[in-house]
Parts: sequence; structure tokens; C-alpha cells
Amino acid sequence: MQKQSKKLALIVFLLLAFQSVKAETVLINEICWMGNLESSSNEWIELYNNTNQDIILSNWRIVVSGTKTINLKGMVPANGFYLLGRDENKTGLDLIHNKALNNKGETIKLIDSDNNIIDSVDCSEGWDYGNNETKKTMERSLDLKSWQTSLNAGGTPKQANSLIEKPVKQTAPLNEKENNYYAVLFSMVLSFASGGIAVWTKKLLSPP
Repeated sequence: MQKQSKKLALIVFLLLAFQSVKAETVLINEICWMGNLESSSNEWIELYNNTNQDIILSNWRIVVSGTKTINLKGMVPANGFYLLGRDENKTGLDLIHNKALNNKGETIKLIDSDNNIIDSVDCSEGWDYGNNETKKTMERSLDLKSWQTSLNAGGTPKQANSLIEKPVKQTAPLNEKENNYYAVLFSMVLSFASGGIAVWTKKLLSPP
């Protein structure tokens, strides 16, 4: 009985581990929705494997705005990239497809073989980042927590995304008048507080 319980616990653990791996596996990492300087048809989507193991993409798919489906195949290497696009002449593509992206915006969902939505991007009301004129792409920040416009035209296909330094908001120093005002205010508060403490202490120590 004890052996069966241990086996059952092991099976449950492996199933949960497998599900947790799948839940955080592959991210939609960069979207070249505008094409490049040569052609607006040279669009591509980059996936990133955020784990330390290869991920097989059999029966995975990308669904664009609920109407266009791109069936994936092959594998995303551990901590590596997978590139799918429309340009047959582009080097480095892992998959060639014919589903165009609308420059006015799309919703993109990455769905696994069990119909779980692994990642999604909702830009149905317009692309949040990227630039059609400069051909800079929409890419995740290096911490994978937010999105940004790539630093250079053409983005960073199958490479680490752009390192963009975000400006630090500087706090303006107080002028001399403001300093004097806050100094006086602080002195008043401290005086009132000290007086109140003194009165309270005197009452406490006075005989009933």
C-alpha cells in the first residue's frame, strides 16, 4: 500500500511538473508586423523558449485574430528562438507560411497540442509598438515583462532583443524658499508634539 502511494505521488508530481513547464514554455517574443524596407510582405514572428529544455512544437499552432491559423512544426531549442515568416528568401526561418498580418492590428495566440493558450498578444485596436515607416519591430524587453519598439530597423530576429535604457525620472531639488518653508513647518510640528508629550507626561506623574 505504501509503495502504491509513493508511485501515485510520483505520477502526480510528474504531471504537475509537466503542466508547469508547458504553462511557461514558449513566448511570443518579437513581431515584425510591418515587413522590411524591401517588402511589406516580409513579415515574421519570433518565438522564444524560456526554459532549459527543447520544446517540440508538433500540433502547436498560432491563431491570428481567430481567422488565420499557422500550424507549427519542428522544435524550439532550450533558451533559443523559432522564426516563422512569409519571405521564402529570408535566411534563418524555421517555418514559411502565407498568413499576412494586418498593419492596423491583430490578436495573436500561441496554442499548444492540448489547446492551452501558452501566450497571447492583443493588439486588435492597433499595434502598441513597432513602426511602419522606420520598419522597427515590436519586441519584448529583455526582462520579458513588457514590450518596446526595437532599437534598429529590422529588429533582432533570432537574437537577444534590444537593450533600451529607460530614463530615470529626476526629482527637482527644492529651492531655498521651499526649504525654509518646510523647515519652519517641521519645527512647528516638532514644537507642538514636544509640548503635548510634556503635558501628557506631567498629568501622568501628578498625584491623583
